[in-house]
Amino acid sequence: MPPENRDPPKNSKLDITFVSPRLYYYLKPGGDQGAGGAERQQFLLSQELVDRGHNVSAITRIFDSIEKSNSRDVTMYQLIPDTNSILLFPFKFLWLAMVFTWINSDVYYVRGHPNLCFVVGLFCRIRGAGFVYVVANDRDIEPDKIGSHGKIFKYLYIWSIRGADQVVTLTDYQKEILRKEYGIDANTIPCGYDLPPEKNILSHREREYFLWVGRFDPDQKNPAKFVDAAEKLPNINFVMVGPPIEGEEEFYQEIKDRALSVPNISFEGFIEPDQIDSYYRSAKALVNTSDSEGFGNVFLEAWRYETPVISLEYSLHGTISEEDIGIYAGDFDTLLKSIQQLDSDVEHRQRLGAEGRKFLLENYSLEVVADQTEQILREAQWDRKYE
Repeated sequence: MPPENRDPPKNSKLDITFVSPRLYYYLKPGGDQGAGGAERQQFLLSQELVDRGHNVSAITRIFDSIEKSNSRDVTMYQLIPDTNSILLFPFKFLWLAMVFTWINSDVYYVRGHPNLCFVVGLFCRIRGAGFVYVVANDRDIEPDKIGSHGKIFKYLYIWSIRGADQVVTLTDYQKEILRKEYGIDANTIPCGYDLPPEKNILSHREREYFLWVGRFDPDQKNPAKFVDAAEKLPNINFVMVGPPIEGEEEFYQEIKDRALSVPNISFEGFIEPDQIDSYYRSAKALVNTSDSEGFGNVFLEAWRYETPVISLEYSLHGTISEEDIGIYAGDFDTLLKSIQQLDSDVEHRQRLGAEGRKFLLENYSLEVVADQTEQILREAQWDRKYE
């Protein structure tokens, strides 16, 4: 029988498992594919939860071999089969069900990855484990986007979200979509970061280039537009950082070849996660060319170092313009003008960068985000235990 007090113990220690194919790259850096903002957030949360005394593990894709190892105080299992084949799905599910049973955590956490949402959610229903699902991108829940995958996929995915013990969105926009379109209640917990010391922030008079950071996704990140901007502004320096995505290696090579042919672009490709901060630190501004984001982790990463943001299409749902923490261009010509303006106006980009760092401190503190996530994890485990 459930206790009279339904609230979970505030100091209870949990066994928590992050199910994330590419989290491997943060826990054990060195791969050539890299990971994105979702993985970096899960890495930061995993470290914070370990510091708070929880037992944390991660199930990642099989990269080197099927193995269990310890990395950065997190037990890592390379056990997710490298296949999305529909025909092999029953075998993948049975394999992962055995993996989850073996690990036997209190609560499982999935961010994005609609296929894994279904697999993990179904297992947690059967085994009675807590399940937290985090919407990672607007495209994962916008009706016209997920509908393109087929009715059966959409039905199973939404069914899986409804079955989660706790549903989390990164923005209120995503929360409203879930409520309005699917009748699903969610908690909004944004991304979070700690702040580097003030002494690590470089004066804008010493900054060198305009920066693009992301995975080379032709459908969402639009890196070609950054190359277009560099070609139009030959007297300004540009730097590109990021890995390819699986299945788009040819596109990655195409952009790389184009970038290398432009004298004022430095193409860096994949950078180890521990080294990426140095690029933000020396940038005059971050240029974002994505047409959509789950949240925009690169914005927060830039603001940590008082690096302003120029965004072509994604406005953080109006926040960039409303808070005066960057520039929302809206079209390519305005993007070019904005880059030129910040290149020549040191005081303007210094002010925007400082406002961005202040905004990050007030709204996206890692400690606050970890507090909220920890509570959600406890509630998920507690609710499933006494459902």
